[in-house]
Amino acid sequence: PVHLRCARLGTSWEDLVWSRRMPSTRQRRGSGPTARERPAATPKPPSSAPSLRRRVDAALARAYSAWSPETMTAFRIIALARVFAANASIVTDCDEVFNYWEPMHYILQGFGQQTWEYSPLFALRSYAFLLFPYAPFATIGQWVGEMFDAKNGKMMGFFLCRQAIGAISAATDTALYAAVRERYGGLAARFTLLFLALAPGLFHASVALLPSSFAMALSTLGLAYWIRSRPGTVPPQTQGGQAHLHSYVAGAVCSFAAASLYGWPFAIVVALPAALDLLARFGIIRVFVYAAIAAAALLASSVVVDTHYYGKPVVAMWNLVQYNVFSSKGPELYGIEPASFYIKNLLVNFHVAFAMFLLAPAAVLLVRPLKRSVLDGLRETLPLTGAFLWIAFLSALPHKEERFGSVCFPVIAAGAGIAVARTNAVVDALFGPPPAERPRQNGSFVSVDSPGALFLWTIAIAFLVLSAARTGAMLYNYGAPNTVYSTLYAKHLRHMDPVGDDVNICVGKVPNKKNARHFCKAVNDSP
Repeated sequence: PVHLRCARLGTSWEDLVWSRRMPSTRQRRGSGPTARERPAATPKPPSSAPSLRRRVDAALARAYSAWSPETMTAFRIIALARVFAANASIVTDCDEVFNYWEPMHYILQGFGQQTWEYSPLFALRSYAFLLFPYAPFATIGQWVGEMFDAKNGKMMGFFLCRQAIGAISAATDTALYAAVRERYGGLAARFTLLFLALAPGLFHASVALLPSSFAMALSTLGLAYWIRSRPGTVPPQTQGGQAHLHSYVAGAVCSFAAASLYGWPFAIVVALPAALDLLARFGIIRVFVYAAIAAAALLASSVVVDTHYYGKPVVAMWNLVQYNVFSSKGPELYGIEPASFYIKNLLVNFHVAFAMFLLAPAAVLLVRPLKRSVLDGLRETLPLTGAFLWIAFLSALPHKEERFGSVCFPVIAAGAGIAVARTNAVVDALFGPPPAERPRQNGSFVSVDSPGALFLWTIAIAFLVLSAARTGAMLYNYGAPNTVYSTLYAKHLRHMDPVGDDVNICVGKVPNKKNARHFCKAVNDSP
């Protein structure tokens, strides 16, 4: 038998197989060592610890699969913050009062002050911006208020209108949160939710009756649709995936078009990266068809409404662009600020989040999974470029105002959340324990005392403290108009006869009137 012959020859079966499979020249000539004389193979040293790149990749995988709230839970959190903002935040800009709340009062009550922008001679503002999204909510609030108290109808309309603005913002911010969660992972989505809900800039911008806030909400929705249409988020090989893909493209185009044509025409700058990307991936015909349909519907409705209120055919958006861009009497008449204005303002309104947002392009490009190339990293940074373009565009203009920057506020929150997740992966890979020593619970990584967790807690606590300080300072130091008029109504006007009793309200300076009309049944504007 074979095993007996092997035993007699003094060789093992494994040696015999090895010698037959790997004969050497010296063995065939009889000059090489025998199997018994051949030294044993040196065992391979145990595999060394994973390289830094592999540890970063593992940390990114953990960040992507990290827990994050469901979409409806995120909506409830953001909506709760917006309801509080609608009832507590101040009206930060006199333009919001005279250019939007006064025309809203005119639409609802039939009288109100008219600024020069609403003069038929200039016709820079569109009534369609007020009539379609917000006037119905103000009307409903007024009806509901008058059902319970004949004197507080306008005040109820004011607050319900602000809550409607906040609800629209909450819905679009939630769409962005869901897109970030799907594309960039759970940890990035979790911090995006934190920044969206509690950033001081969004606290007042999300409930402001301003074209910039409306453009902010619609641009956020367009960004969410665009991120979902990016490669890797929709399975294109299925028929359902193709249908979703085309709906996302149409949604992105229509949202950006509404932000520019119904909100603020200059918001098209934020949409430029999305427009170029969609044109490159889907062709000019498809994108042009979507844009033409949206533009025709929006412009037609706007022209019909403005023609009714101005008494002549008017394209208000074109008048606004013509005055600000092609006229010698531009907005520089109202003040000039240095180029650093928006950087300082964003540091105040987003502080820690804005610092992380500035790191976002480098973090996304350099800290990426092993299977992703540099080109993939560049593609992932593309959704963030709109905010950088917007900041650069505004910084180049001589006239600057805080409300102009609000168009890119949600993008800053999303970029900051993504940067936190990517930076945490680097911290975790450099200073965290090896993967084998990481505690696990229910199959998911839960680190309590790791450097990565310390980094996350530091960012979160610093953001919460600074946000509370900024928001509290705004309410405490500038909340007098809301407090005065609310107290005036509750203690005096509510108990007066709306027909026989009169009260004179003297305001020292015109912008400080804020929303007197919406808190009082009637206002005499005599000097």
